[in-house]
Amino acid sequence: DAEREQGITIDVAWRHLQTAKRRFLIADCPGHVQYTRNMATGASVADLAILLVDATRGLLPQTFRHAAILSLFGVRHVLLAVNKMDRVGYDRAAFDGIAARFRAHAARLGIADVVAIPVAAAVGDNVTTRSPAMAWHAGPSVLEYLETVAIGAADPSLPLRLPLQSVLRDAAGGRWLAGTLASGGVRVGEGVRIEPAGTSSRVAAVTVAGTRVESAHVGQAVAVQLADDVDAGRGDVLAGTDAPLASSDQVVA
Repeated sequence: DAEREQGITIDVAWRHLQTAKRRFLIADCPGHVQYTRNMATGASVADLAILLVDATRGLLPQTFRHAAILSLFGVRHVLLAVNKMDRVGYDRAAFDGIAARFRAHAARLGIADVVAIPVAAAVGDNVTTRSPAMAWHAGPSVLEYLETVAIGAADPSLPLRLPLQSVLRDAAGGRWLAGTLASGGVRVGEGVRIEPAGTSSRVAAVTVAGTRVESAHVGQAVAVQLADDVDAGRGDVLAGTDAPLASSDQVVA
């Protein structure tokens, strides 16, 4: 109701989409400056970002803020959707100017993969199919790009990093540390450290979706039971004993 009254997006809306080629989980994040923090929520779990730009207004400060957030969270694939092309008469020069300026900015942020697509969403131009009104655009439609873009798999050689999100108790009173594996994997019997305290222990059990497993890999939501009743909770990170997590309380900006 608040969003309708104000005419802006406030919270992140999650939507599932499945086509014949791929499944998507879309995080629709607010563009309003007051809710910039919610953009970070979507970026933190994104493989790819669609930055929507109004062709009649060009690149705004929020566009650059959102690009910076994407860079900080390591999102390396950006689709620049230049919308409302029908409002500028499908002018190629207007599109090229916006795309060139954004690519230059993205390069400074370390975002190498930028694909710009001219769109008129109100009439469906270049959304799911290519538009004859913009025959000068030789690239794909938005859906074609999303279905074919190559998203790199997580590097299996990276060390264990499990940010803890909560502590759970089972019926027997057992204590489980829950979170989503950010990198590496976790296996029963391996040594781990609770960072930043540096306390060492060993993995006694691992569960995925309530089922006990011998190991889990990056991207899975897990619960880990340690052999020792060590102090650990939300905000701590579980790391391998052979690859401790560097930490610091000093920042230079």
